[in-house]
Amino acid sequence: MSRSTPAALDYLGSEAEDFHKPQHLYLKPMAIIKITVVLPRMTIPGQSISNWDLMERLKRAIDPIQMDSIKVRESNIDSVIFEAELLSLGIMQKTMKILDGFSMKVAGFSEPLKVKAKEAKLDFPSRHDWDMWFMKNKMDEMKPGERPDTVYLARIPVKWFTDKNSQEQPSERRVRVAMEAFGAVRAVDIPCCDPLRAQMNSKISGIQQKGFGLGQDVFFEAYVQYMEYKGFATAMDALRNRKWAKRIDGRFFQAMIKVDFDRTRHLSESIIAKRAEERRRIENERLRKEEEELNERRKEELRIRKEEEEKDRRREDRERKRREKREQERIVEEQKKRIELEKQEEQHRAQVCRRLEGVRLLKFLFEKIEQREERKKRKEEEKLKEELLKIKSLENEPMQKEDALRQALLQQREIRMRERLKEKMKENKEKAKEKGKSKEEKRHRRKKRHDTSSSSSSSSSSSDSDSSSSSDSSHHHRRRKRRSKESRRRATSPESSKRRHHRHEKKKNKKR
Repeated sequence: MSRSTPAALDYLGSEAEDFHKPQHLYLKPMAIIKITVVLPRMTIPGQSISNWDLMERLKRAIDPIQMDSIKVRESNIDSVIFEAELLSLGIMQKTMKILDGFSMKVAGFSEPLKVKAKEAKLDFPSRHDWDMWFMKNKMDEMKPGERPDTVYLARIPVKWFTDKNSQEQPSERRVRVAMEAFGAVRAVDIPCCDPLRAQMNSKISGIQQKGFGLGQDVFFEAYVQYMEYKGFATAMDALRNRKWAKRIDGRFFQAMIKVDFDRTRHLSESIIAKRAEERRRIENERLRKEEEELNERRKEELRIRKEEEEKDRRREDRERKRREKREQERIVEEQKKRIELEKQEEQHRAQVCRRLEGVRLLKFLFEKIEQREERKKRKEEEKLKEELLKIKSLENEPMQKEDALRQALLQQREIRMRERLKEKMKENKEKAKEKGKSKEEKRHRRKKRHDTSSSSSSSSSSSDSDSSSSSDSSHHHRRRKRRSKESRRRATSPESSKRRHHRHEKKKNKKR
């Protein structure tokens, strides 16, 4: 160990030593004193004293000396014990001289409080302690780990021994290099670097101090096994009652590292074998759990796949049923359309048949009327011939002959007028038929679907109109016929002949 650099001396004190220069590690002796403040007997019930006030009075008593830290170690009705840390051993001696036997007045107490100061005893094992421990446990000193050769370190800051590549885990290599300052190192073990240690039994895992459980721990533990007893003893003597310090980015940080000899045979062959066996068991357990999880995952995937297949099958069944239903509906609809078309065709055929029957009936009626008219015409012609014969027979009677000729001419004229009227009526009927046919065709194009009642009513109305028109024409013809008969009867009657003869005589007299 060598003296530290000037920068370290300025901050850590003149007693600081270099621990490992490449890693900027230093060792500083711990200067801790035990301060006991003796309290007088309290006579007033409920009387108390402030520990904070006592600490402030102690700090003022040693001014300008500064304490690195001070804390209450024990407090009871008789005394208050403080533990204070100072910069160096020399300052510690000065402080003890000042405080030992010091008295101070405190409000509420009539007597002054007396102060005692002495160097605090630190809990650090000695050579006698580990010799007695190994002797008591009767271990084989020929085997590594079962003899005093392993140093146990605790509460080491993680950031002090991390590599640049990994800022989360401490490096065993850096710990080994630092501890080789005291002797050759056989092995270094950092339990927190092994993720399986937390699952092992605490007797073989090497984890003696639990972290906060809030993620990455700030401190770690380490086991350093030396090749020889000399290295172990040198390390224990060098680290006895020492604080560790490290310079990071120009700033110094201190840590109270716990140093002890290994009491668990952590790096012995038997414990290493147990850890290996436990690691295999944990690995097998992990593999078994992973396999079980994989099997469970496969089962779950198979179940999900089966459910999906079942859903797909049900969906396909629903789709198939819907298609079949749509197909059946389509077939039923087509059948309905076909039946409707057949009905429409039947109705159309029936309508055409009824129309043809009506046309034939009208034709038959017209033929009957024409035949009847022909018969009437022949009868009238025969009558005319008879009258002409009568007129010829009446040649001796000129007046009667003239009247008969006039009557015959009137009858012929009436017959010709009647024939022209018949021809006009025929033409009008033919035009009406053509218009009705065109209207029916247009109506049939516009309305493909119509009820049978409308067709029957239309056919009945058409037949009624035809029959009414035919009846009107026949009635008019009968009236004209009656008029012509009456006129002929009047002309042939003797009274009418007398009147005609009388009118003829008047005309002759006027001419004369």
